[in-house]
Amino acid sequence: MERQERPLAKITVKKFNSLRKTHGSDKKIAELYGVTRQAIFQLRKKLNIPPTRTPDSLLKRNIKLYRHLRCGVPVATVARIYNMTKIYVYSLKRKLKKRVK
Repeated sequence: MERQERPLAKITVKKFNSLRKTHGSDKKIAELYGVTRQAIFQLRKKLNIPPTRTPDSLLKRNIKLYRHLRCGVPVATVARIYNMTKIYVYSLKRKLKKRVK
């Protein structure tokens, strides 16, 4: 029986950061190496590399999203703009409405 290769075993922090710059997300890196997104997530945690989206960037995105909704832009359009499902937009709208009061 032949031993299977472990494609992630030799990735260093420097290599991971360069992959992230060129490919962007954990999902795309996973597709490149033929592994799951969860495997890339675990590797990122092992190497102590923070996620690309920080709480600040998500907060800024959510504030912009809420402004769109308050201006009367339909939920379906907002979902398309931010590349998310309508259900998730409704969920964010409900959460942000409570915070803004």
